[in-house]
Amino acid sequence: MCSLTSFYQRWVAPTLRELNRRAKLLATKPTPRSGYIEWNYRAELFAFGKRLQEEFDLAALNTAFTLKSYITKEEAKQRELGIEGDIQMTHNENLKKGATLLPKNMLISL
Repeated sequence: MCSLTSFYQRWVAPTLRELNRRAKLLATKPTPRSGYIEWNYRAELFAFGKRLQEEFDLAALNTAFTLKSYITKEEAKQRELGIEGDIQMTHNENLKKGATLLPKNMLISL
């Protein structure tokens, strides 16, 4: 007779435990994609719009994906390196105040 409370095979839990143990032994996290030298942010934004089959303004899309915490971290990095000047970036909290990011071929009446 089969138990209805457990749907997993007997090998699943030991295998997951072993995978977690091996991951802890390595203790190195994979490099995020943005850390790669050949990573092209503008190309990624363009590809994102194409995957959605929409035409977005790349500057507005860049603003939509930029968090305020990222800008403060970048300013701290520049201060640490001794670079003075203001970062010419805007964060996505400005989009809440009335500016909207819409596809160019979409019309919404609010």
